[in-house]
Amino acid sequence: MSDAACRHFYLPSQRIRRVIQTEFDSVFALPNALSSEAFEKTLLDWASGGRSAGVDALLFPTATDTAPPLLEGREENTAASYVNDVMTVPANLAGIPAISVPVGHKDRMPIGLQLAAQYGDDELLLQIARYLGA
Repeated sequence: MSDAACRHFYLPSQRIRRVIQTEFDSVFALPNALSSEAFEKTLLDWASGGRSAGVDALLFPTATDTAPPLLEGREENTAASYVNDVMTVPANLAGIPAISVPVGHKDRMPIGLQLAAQYGDDELLLQIARYLGA
């Protein structure tokens, strides 16, 4: 990567990624294990008897619509296929664990909800997903 490309594209995108991570960190009860303040906050939380204020997990749509039928729309509208995946982007950019859980059907096509949790809280995320899938 050239110096110019790094300054104009890579560094600004990393700044935006950090803003997204910070926004997620502010919502979760468990501190981000990669954060420099995480160790200190965890010690304070343990001393006070558990997790701090915040949520353990977030629940939001996995996609903007159901999936198209398998043989339909392959080359018709590629932009629409990218837009349908837009709901998975924030968790990917923040580097937090997320999982899609099927919750129902619309016109015989499955609908999924996405669960996301703090970095390092994968086990809780899987427990919630198992509960919702039961």
